[in-house]
Amino acid sequence: MTQVAAPRSTVLLSLAVVACFAAAFAVVYAAMILTRAGQEIDDGSFGALGVIGIPLGATSGVIRSGGAFLLAIGALSAGASALIRRRWNDALRAALVVTLSTVGCEVLKTVLPRPDLHVGGYGDNTFPSGHMAVAFSAALAVTLTFPVNRWRRLVIITSLSLAIGTGWASVISFAHRPSDVIGAGLLVGACFAAVQVGRPLVIPALRGPLTALACSVAASIAAILFGRWLSTYTSTLGDPVEALGWLALCAAPVAGVLLVVPVMRRH
Repeated sequence: MTQVAAPRSTVLLSLAVVACFAAAFAVVYAAMILTRAGQEIDDGSFGALGVIGIPLGATSGVIRSGGAFLLAIGALSAGASALIRRRWNDALRAALVVTLSTVGCEVLKTVLPRPDLHVGGYGDNTFPSGHMAVAFSAALAVTLTFPVNRWRRLVIITSLSLAIGTGWASVISFAHRPSDVIGAGLLVGACFAAVQVGRPLVIPALRGPLTALACSVAASIAAILFGRWLSTYTSTLGDPVEALGWLALCAAPVAGVLLVVPVMRRH
């Protein structure tokens, strides 16, 4: 059967989504890595995140490594199942998402400089996070290849939740700065949207939720800044507020993908 080309409007809209994720990635890099104020806020997050990380101890590190590993195994299993069911396009798109995300992450980590602005902390460039790139891209690969059955929705929700948990564990365990996790999420979002070019999006029906997401991001940033200010008077109250703001901001790229691409159903 001859395949019908996707409507031009759908292709252009898909490319616009890719551009939005890429632009957001560039903004995070420029604001958080290239400026002194951004580096100070980014590195200073560890003080607030210690409210959660210190009590958890080594557990957060186990979640960080274990989450990425489990999702990789899940993506391989779902991909093999797709090949057995002759879902060639689904398997190819899943492989492309993971490959573009993980390779792109390592390339960008090498080519994007992190200037020494004498902020303190560790000076190594860890932007974007490789663990988050693996976990999130593997979770999205599962959404592309898992068969349509009664378990599909549960598996997808679990996979994406585990990807968010991996990102959270990365910052709570002090292995990554929040900007690393946010940047990786945006990179994976751009790669996922790129391999979905021409497929149906849900933007027209989700203007309200997209506005809510934008408001949530703004509220997260406000919570971070307010928590930082409050900590100058009482860290007992300020640190938890700032930590919650960072965790919400780290999850925002995953929420963005969920709002734009209908991952719950077969396209």
